Amino acid sequence: MKPPSGDKPDGPGALFTLPETLKVSSDPGTRGAVLARGSGETPDEHPQTLTSLNNMGVLLRAQGKLAEAEPYLREALAGFTKRLGPARWETAKCEADLGTVLRDLSRYGKAEAHLLKAESVLGAAQGLPPGKYRGCVEETIKLYEKWDAAEPGQGHAEQAAGWRAKLTAQPEFDEPK
Repeated sequence: MKPPSGDKPDGPGALFTLPETLKVSSDPGTRGAVLARGSGETPDEHPQTLTSLNNMGVLLRAQGKLAEAEPYLREALAGFTKRLGPARWETAKCEADLGTVLRDLSRYGKAEAHLLKAESVLGAAQGLPPGKYRGCVEETIKLYEKWDAAEPGQGHAEQAAGWRAKLTAQPEFDEPK
């Protein structure tokens, strides 16, 4: 593919061919180079890169590849935290996704920390897309149910019931603030 007129092939406006794009985007050391090229941002700071990393983690989780999903989600969370700060809904959504993977890996204490942090931010977020808060609360309920099955009698069933009651009592969770 030819670069736009006036641009050098390796300059800010240079375009990658499809084989180059696939090679670059599949190499963990250069993830996002295609997206960040010429923007002045490093690849790990570009919002589209961070979203892609999070989406890859979610996809790997859906495929049951939990150990592979975790590093993608951790990298996305670190990037969102650095770029947007910890109090943005985008960061919190990534935090919830990581908590869900940790729950599925039976790392309940760490999962709880991530899911509760995400719930706190999402519960106060402005402009939150519908379903994000409710989804986080539902994942938190699943955490406590799974944790109770693994360690009965530790109060996790009561925590799940408390979250379930909160969800039932406040159907407006999906409403924009």
